[in-house]
Amino acid sequence: MILALDVGATHIKSGVVKNDKLEDKTDFETPKNFEEFLKLLEEITSSYKNIDTLSIAIAGQVDMKKGILKHAPNLGWKNINFVELVQNRLKRRIVLINDVRAITYGEYVYGGLRGVENGACIFVGTGIGGGVIIDKELRFGCDSNLGEIGHIKLKPNGLKCTCGKRGCFEAYAGGLSLEKYLKKLGYNKSLKDLASDKESKVAKKVFDRFVLYMSYGLASLINMLNPCKIVLGGGVMMGFDFLFEEIKSKAISLAINPSVENINIELSKLGNDAGILGAYAFALKHT
Repeated sequence: MILALDVGATHIKSGVVKNDKLEDKTDFETPKNFEEFLKLLEEITSSYKNIDTLSIAIAGQVDMKKGILKHAPNLGWKNINFVELVQNRLKRRIVLINDVRAITYGEYVYGGLRGVENGACIFVGTGIGGGVIIDKELRFGCDSNLGEIGHIKLKPNGLKCTCGKRGCFEAYAGGLSLEKYLKKLGYNKSLKDLASDKESKVAKKVFDRFVLYMSYGLASLINMLNPCKIVLGGGVMMGFDFLFEEIKSKAISLAINPSVENINIELSKLGNDAGILGAYAFALKHT
């Protein structure tokens, strides 16, 4: 049996899939210390009898060939022999994949990209991640990092990103960057509160910023990959779903015409379950 986990910057979601349905879904806070993370994995797996594989989708850059977590900036983890350490601790087969690559595969197998020959995902949460389907296959690139759209450059010498570079898409439209922008504007509530405070001047500034950079990032993806379909999701994007049509329209207007003739852009229907479902489906395919 495969236990699938989606490890985000703040929460870990886990579950098993039976007959294409997600069951036994649980949610935990993500430990910042890797040793505490290993202990939590032990606790999670101890409640199951027949788990032989853990498929772990994680928010960070991974070397899938070597099983190394190269950099998870929003967790503060870097150059960890992830598969070896977890496997030695839990004595089970471990599959490691980037979280949005897993989400993309989940959308391809179960969701909005099902049956699509060439498609992509952009998920906006704490950061911004992406994944790409080309010729009906999830693609990874030379170093397992194909799809790092959150780190395309939108501004020379711009804001510093958690990756250490400047001017990244994520540094302007990711959840963490938007929270910092709110504080700069003197807003005392959280990003989530803006959805119910739409008419305020602060909300308008944040929404305008989000629409602007999301549309530019999305247009860049369209121009580079010419996908038939793009699925947008993640906690921030879904929280600001009322901005979707504006983002979609602006992105299409910014992209080159030949690349948008047959484009279809929609919001995720799998929501927070996409990562777990994708991690499960990926491990199942590679068993």
